[in-house]
Amino acid sequence: MEAHSKDIICGDLALHLDLIATGGRDNKVKLWDYERIMSIDESNDTNSGITLAHTSEVTIVRFIKDLPLLITTDISGQLYIWLTRPHKEAGTCLLSWRNAFTLKKNCPITAIDTFYDG
Repeated sequence: MEAHSKDIICGDLALHLDLIATGGRDNKVKLWDYERIMSIDESNDTNSGITLAHTSEVTIVRFIKDLPLLITTDISGQLYIWLTRPHKEAGTCLLSWRNAFTLKKNCPITAIDTFYDG
């Protein structure tokens, strides 16, 4: 009942946050508490921004290791970086960027990786 309404096409696991993120063809990102195998309530303010941001199929969800940050992208070339729990402002978008091929056309983002050196 808490799953995506269409295919899940990407996912990532953050051991340091006890979270799994999934992205789907339903244009949604879902965060899961993997200890309890349950979806984090999207109706609260904590994650509603992530759910509402994408208007196209979500292609990538990627946690940034050691930080409470999640990168999400969609087929239209839109990229977001979000705060996640346990940060007190989880669900806040820190960065929104579009991958513009030209001024009139966006280009999908098909791969992404991160590196953080504490």
